[in-house]
Amino acid sequence: MAQSYGSFSNLPATRLTQAQISERFRELVAQLPDLEKHTQAQRVAVLWKEIGCQEDVLKHINLGMHDIWLPVNERLTRGMLSPSAFLRLKTVQPFFLSDSFTIKEPSGEHANLCRAAIDWKQVPRGVEAMRTLGKGGAGVVLEVKCERSQQVYALKRIARKTDPRDAREQMKYVSGELAVLRRISHCHCIRFVGSYTEPNHIGILMHPVADCNLKQFLEEFQASPRDESLLAGFFGCLATALMHLHFRWRIRHKDIKPQNILVDRARGNVLLTDFGMALDWSETGNTTTNEEKLRSPIYCAPEVARNKKRNSMSDIWSLGCVFLEMAAVLMGRPLGFVQETMESCGSRLYHDCEMGIQIVIHELLVKETRWGIEPLRWVQKMLEEVQGDEDDFGSSTMKLSEGSAERLGAKVYDPLARVWGDVQLLQFPASRSNWIAAGTAAKFNLDSRNVGETKTAAFGSHQLESNRSVMVTWQTVGETNTQCAEFFVAQVETSVFQLLLGASSGSLSMAVTI
Repeated sequence: MAQSYGSFSNLPATRLTQAQISERFRELVAQLPDLEKHTQAQRVAVLWKEIGCQEDVLKHINLGMHDIWLPVNERLTRGMLSPSAFLRLKTVQPFFLSDSFTIKEPSGEHANLCRAAIDWKQVPRGVEAMRTLGKGGAGVVLEVKCERSQQVYALKRIARKTDPRDAREQMKYVSGELAVLRRISHCHCIRFVGSYTEPNHIGILMHPVADCNLKQFLEEFQASPRDESLLAGFFGCLATALMHLHFRWRIRHKDIKPQNILVDRARGNVLLTDFGMALDWSETGNTTTNEEKLRSPIYCAPEVARNKKRNSMSDIWSLGCVFLEMAAVLMGRPLGFVQETMESCGSRLYHDCEMGIQIVIHELLVKETRWGIEPLRWVQKMLEEVQGDEDDFGSSTMKLSEGSAERLGAKVYDPLARVWGDVQLLQFPASRSNWIAAGTAAKFNLDSRNVGETKTAAFGSHQLESNRSVMVTWQTVGETNTQCAEFFVAQVETSVFQLLLGASSGSLSMAVTI
């Protein structure tokens, strides 16, 4: 690139590297300390300084102008930059863009590409477009192949909005999706590979490439041993994926529906995707919110439809709706059976058609199948309307007598070591909450979360307190059923908890609801 920048003598002869931008950003932070927390806007901050708009950097970043915006045009900066400032930006901006897109697994980097980096098929050069996998409101999903490695990926390509207000909303959506994708890593969630912004599109590269989404799979379902076995396994896969989202990464999906669940037939896998609306509540410790945009009215929970406080239980409701459709197909009914039954009862919206849900479940219970009715029991519990906030577990003390409990042997799953370990289990029919010793939770590598108000329970003369909970996966000895539930972590020494349960020294113990 020719070295002709007018008065911009501080620029190099070639495009700026990330290291050079980071160095200049640190120099700028020395002058504007408040910039330090805005590492997602390093390029914007340095670019604004170069065009003489340093005094407006923080104001524009707080309006949402982050690096993901680059490159920008005159319309997108209208109201931010004067005509003369934009002319300077046209000269300087190319030095902040890349002319090639390199896939760097597993770093998942974002690239800001110039127009020359995009080929005639509107994908980055070095990436070959193979076929269209699907289209939706947010854009198109393509199957692409890296020409260098021959690895195949799914590319979600989103057309950029041109109106500044629409663009801000779009970039907020995309930034949220990228932030979530970078955090999560699970066999039943789509994996983030990289992303880019170019003048006309935003691209998100993911892996693996799925064959179809769950809606298509259910519509085309064949009553073959292969398809039935796959579908039967999807219940546990999706429940596990959602459990990890909520309890490991503190993320609420907010838009669970069959179209946002991918099916990889070749690997016999199912994957959650489309995290654009997801809420990351890891910093606040509280998943309850008031106002959010309604994405999928058919599958949204009642509290979401009524614009009331909602929390991670809203995801449970949405997954329960999906499970009902899966159960119907697994039990020999076409997908249309659920939709038609709901419509005959007045509405296709699950939150607005309790009678339709009950009729569907009743009709499915009439005919016995080899898959049993367990999925329908899950659905009934998942579609119970929650009263109040999930994060307010209450502070009332529940007194439990050990004499009312049944002692059982059980196994608890360690998600980190991926092994099962023996525990002692006390089941209290009168209890409405589950408890686990702090030592047990730690030994099995169970990540805890803050639940807000303190919960208490009394065992004989001993009282337990907790403001934290964990998700526990366990099996009762002699049973093949795997159960998954939330447990309060008892803030007592393990030996005291063992004493309360009458367990021998060295045993691991839990008290659970029946």
